[in-house]
Amino acid sequence: MDDFTQKTNEELFALYKKEPCPQLRQELTMRYLYIATSVARQMYDLYSSVMQMEDAVQEGVLAIMRGIDSYEPDLNIKFSTYITPRVRGVMLDFVRRHEWMPRGYRKQLSIIDEARRELEDRLGRPPTLQEVAEHTGINEKRCQRILSLQPMSIVQSLDVLMQDEKTAQVVQIPSSDLDVQPEAAFLREETTELLRQGIQTLDEKEKMVLALHYVEKLKMEQVGQVMGISQPRASQIHTGALRKLRRYMA
Repeated sequence: MDDFTQKTNEELFALYKKEPCPQLRQELTMRYLYIATSVARQMYDLYSSVMQMEDAVQEGVLAIMRGIDSYEPDLNIKFSTYITPRVRGVMLDFVRRHEWMPRGYRKQLSIIDEARRELEDRLGRPPTLQEVAEHTGINEKRCQRILSLQPMSIVQSLDVLMQDEKTAQVVQIPSSDLDVQPEAAFLREETTELLRQGIQTLDEKEKMVLALHYVEKLKMEQVGQVMGISQPRASQIHTGALRKLRRYMA
């Protein structure tokens, strides 16, 4: 097995572009992990009420991994220069997603979802909104509002995942720059709306898996436990839902 630790960053990228492999990608990711932690520290100082440090670093690491795949060494731009604004962009997007949700949204959505499952098991049919409201003690209009936000919350969490490299720039535009780049802002809005419409075409199990995984941040094993299905089945539903969304947005 090659000892990648003895090679320079430039040599590793040359090898990775020639023949991508997980080991090379991992070594490159670890070498640039400092960017994710450094940017996360800066962002945490500003947005500690919205984000956890671990979440910010995780978002940064994912951005670095995507950046390794899309980076072109022949452009003669240092990878650190290339990736730093992208890491900052996905962290800003993370902050916007979580600031966007109303206070108490996730807790109340969890209560409502649990009530819907309990009532469906008891009644043998999907419960009405009134029945859910009476069961939870949450105002009926509030229930309707929380449920109406669920597809949009999935949109916010899936936004980066569904972007290809060309449109990823759009996700990373800070809100203060939207007037400077109106075309990019419009494209992002259009893409988000298309994704929202795509989510509406999914069945209830698919929506639930996406919500639990991307909004509630549960692992597939936990998703399966919540839904009363096996982990492989949860993963299968998740994969099928993403495939449908990509087809819808193609």
